[in-house]
Amino acid sequence: MACQKNPYPNQYLALRALNAILAAGKQGKQPARAYPCHECHRWHLTSKRLTGKLPKWEQKLSRS
Repeated sequence: MACQKNPYPNQYLALRALNAILAAGKQGKQPARAYPCHECHRWHLTSKRLTGKLPKWEQKLSRS
């Protein structure tokens, strides 16, 4: 099953896309973060905010 969201090959490119979208300053629903997809094994953007514990891939970023 193919994902319906735009795929990014890695976390770095997904975060670059996220920053570019946010920098454009458009109104309306905006993505909030990137996440790895277990179906297509690529990265996607989502507007859902995190609740609770940070996922492992975001813990690594916060320590850098």
